[in-house]
Amino acid sequence: MVGVHVAGAQCGHAGKGWIAFILVVALLLPARALADGLVTLPWPRRLGPADALPTAAIRAIDEDQDGYLWMASDDGLLRFDGHRFRAWRREQGLPDGDLRALHVDAQQRIWLATASQGLVALSADRRVFHSETGERGAV
Repeated sequence: MVGVHVAGAQCGHAGKGWIAFILVVALLLPARALADGLVTLPWPRRLGPADALPTAAIRAIDEDQDGYLWMASDDGLLRFDGHRFRAWRREQGLPDGDLRALHVDAQQRIWLATASQGLVALSADRRVFHSETGERGAV
């Protein structure tokens, strides 16, 4: 019998076929998975005007339990959902649009340090701003 000696055993023509088949499958499966889009890697990217980012002056970022990114900026409070931004400014009841810092607490309130109005919190339902002095601004 004509064959190839592999690890102490004889492989005939049929054995060579199986080895070739296994090698082809092992090499083609990863290429097929990539072509079908099954393997995707998340790559960080810079957000900017193309994403409708209202300002480049972002001073603080925090994430809430729903996965939204909240940003304190010189143009108000911004929320990014992965696709687009939403802004809260004076028109929405924010007492001062020049924000210096922010924090999302365990109750999902957004605490904001403002330039001129001190500490302000946005309620968990995202409808009302409360200032440290107890004043309310409806959204």
